[in-house]
Amino acid sequence: MRAGTGWFSSVEWMPRIGRAIVYGGGGSRSVFQDTWSYDPVARAFTLLSGLSQTPPGRADAPSFYDPVSGKMFVFSGAVRAVPPFQMRDDLWAFDGQDWGLVPTSTSPGARRFSASAYDPIGARWYVFGGSYGPADRD
Repeated sequence: MRAGTGWFSSVEWMPRIGRAIVYGGGGSRSVFQDTWSYDPVARAFTLLSGLSQTPPGRADAPSFYDPVSGKMFVFSGAVRAVPPFQMRDDLWAFDGQDWGLVPTSTSPGARRFSASAYDPIGARWYVFGGSYGPADRD
């Protein structure tokens, strides 16, 4: 497989490493759990292999980059995008070298197709709406 063969991947520019990170996404009936790095100078994608942890595969997951920690965060997303629907309800962080599961005490609930925005001044990530199968999220 090569980068760009799936849809609904999570993508963030990570200025500390000067690369865009592309994670997950889906195909016609499956989801991916691969992590790619894009180097705009070399104009090349590199599959990041040998990571000690990788989030379980997912598509349609909101993400954001936190400039203070220098990490990319990915939340929730679809494991199975066709009936019966299945979603993840977890939060992962990528520091440019490896992934780590982020423990949380609360969650807005599993979803896909949500909108999100990061407020760097308030250090808050807002996730709004989305869908869980046939039901919409507020």
